[in-house]
Amino acid sequence: MNDDIRDFFILIDEIMAKYLVSTTKKTLYHYTSPEALKNIIEKKQLWFSDVHYLNDKSEIEYTRKLILDILANRKDLDPDFHANIDSCIRFNCNSKKVLYYPRPGSQKYYIASFSTAPDELSLWNYYTKNDKKGGYNIGFNAEKFMNLIATERYNGKKIIFGKIMYIKRRQTQLINFILDKFNEKYTNTKDDDKKEILTLRCAGFMNTMSLFFKDSSFSAEKEYRFVFVDYRYKKVKKDINKDYRILNGIFIPYIKLDFTSDIIDSITPSPLIDYKQCSGLCEFLKENGLNIIPSKSSIPLRY
Repeated sequence: MNDDIRDFFILIDEIMAKYLVSTTKKTLYHYTSPEALKNIIEKKQLWFSDVHYLNDKSEIEYTRKLILDILANRKDLDPDFHANIDSCIRFNCNSKKVLYYPRPGSQKYYIASFSTAPDELSLWNYYTKNDKKGGYNIGFNAEKFMNLIATERYNGKKIIFGKIMYIKRRQTQLINFILDKFNEKYTNTKDDDKKEILTLRCAGFMNTMSLFFKDSSFSAEKEYRFVFVDYRYKKVKKDINKDYRILNGIFIPYIKLDFTSDIIDSITPSPLIDYKQCSGLCEFLKENGLNIIPSKSSIPLRY
């Protein structure tokens, strides 16, 4: 891999970061179940789950369809580049010649989702469906959390984070920008191996973008997402930060991220939990090193 191609990839990385990372509020809120809250507080640990086990698999398909629709209208692209990218996105291409960037499928993505909304009804509703009575949100100090994952890699894993994009116009703008940059580089490259690497790298960016694009109907969630990208998972026999949880008989891989108590600013019960009965929660928090009085939801109950 020559310096010219490598520098180009670094430039694209920086541009992607500018699109994704925007100023966060002082607190990022992680909405979760009572059982998960107990586990997080006791273990001082957050779990980043394998993207293949997301509750809503339509997320990935949304971006895939968006990219294919854009490609259908981009006849100005180099014909070979256009055909190869279309094939990669449509059929999840395979190659044995990739020297620098793993082909789609050769890396794993682990996700933890937060929100900048401190008291959002649509998020509470997720934890009150099926006769469940409630959930909680944990308010993490944004600055301290960013410092925790500030290094470029966490035990060999790259970290990507930012606000979810809900506006289709902005999503389309970013996809077209990436396509333009890679197409220009592709047309000015004579070496076939380098052209293949460029194609696969572009497809890799599309994979990454799919984790930060959502339909506008979800915009009330105001999601802020952190993603660990593991390029080495096929080479590492045992990752000390990786474990499995079992849900409905399915083994779900996840990455563990340890933290200290001072990173938590608040705990808020859902509006369906009787706030007057939170004394037990206060005891639990105090016994686990958190001198926090739970916040009360401002959403009125309607029975």
